[in-house]
Amino acid sequence: MSDILSIGTELKIAREGRTLSLRQVEQKIHIRAKFLEALENGQLDLLPASVQTRGFLRSYAKFLGYDGDLFVQRWDEAVMGQSRRRRAVRVDTGYTPALPPQRTGATGAIRVTGSYAAYGSTEKPRRSLLVLVGIGLIAAALFGGIVVAAVLALNNANRPDAGILGQVPTLPPTPTLTPDPITLTPQPPTPTPAPDAPPIKGATFEDVSLQLTILARTWLRVTVDGVVVYQGMPAPNTVLQYKGRTVTIRAANAIGLRAVVNGQDLGILGVRGQIVEETFTPNAPLGEAPPALPTSVAPATPAGTPTFDPAARG
Repeated sequence: MSDILSIGTELKIAREGRTLSLRQVEQKIHIRAKFLEALENGQLDLLPASVQTRGFLRSYAKFLGYDGDLFVQRWDEAVMGQSRRRRAVRVDTGYTPALPPQRTGATGAIRVTGSYAAYGSTEKPRRSLLVLVGIGLIAAALFGGIVVAAVLALNNANRPDAGILGQVPTLPPTPTLTPDPITLTPQPPTPTPAPDAPPIKGATFEDVSLQLTILARTWLRVTVDGVVVYQGMPAPNTVLQYKGRTVTIRAANAIGLRAVVNGQDLGILGVRGQIVEETFTPNAPLGEAPPALPTSVAPATPAGTPTFDPAARG
């Protein structure tokens, strides 16, 4: 994914996290929906001039709660990087565009700049020279190895004891060792330590403690005791912790969140692209629905007892 498309994807995820359509955003910030869609999809050819596009991007990012100037800076860097890559591809083709003839000086001489031959006229001789030098070095190394081997062979032939094998000394027989009997004393078996006891299932908590591990890019809003304490797109591998009587989260990409509530790991909260909203209270059951009550009898809730809504888990 290119940098330009990555910026657009962040804007799209944030917009969908707020359940807004392109038409609704158009009515709010007065930018046509087709330009907003082009920004989200990274379609530069469908956007107006650079100055106007940067203004659209700044307004759109601020509307979604981001730093508009930071998004414009990232956009400019991405556009410049794409332009540099295109120029590098054109240079690698080895073509130098020919300019129209120009007259220089009072003599009226015609000077032509740029051609196909100008690119290859210096590169090919250099490469040929390097190949010849490499071949010469390899040949010199082989010749030197042959000379050294010949000298060593001549020296060995002139030795007075050449070709005479020395007598191999007779070694004494290897003594056979008889191992002493080993008496083993039985040892009592080592007791296996009991595994750590699981948390008490009926334990009660005064507050709810929530730990969120960010696994992938997602828009996130956290509300603690009715107050929004965080809203934005945290970076992957970030760990967020909150504590209160009631903690509510809303995310646009459920696969990017892993939750631990009062020490109990709930795992990943959903699949990619799923919008999830969950409310946690101190002693509400996690991962299971409450027993169904008869329709004719209303459930009695003692005063001051926290409640948990299973439907809030998406």
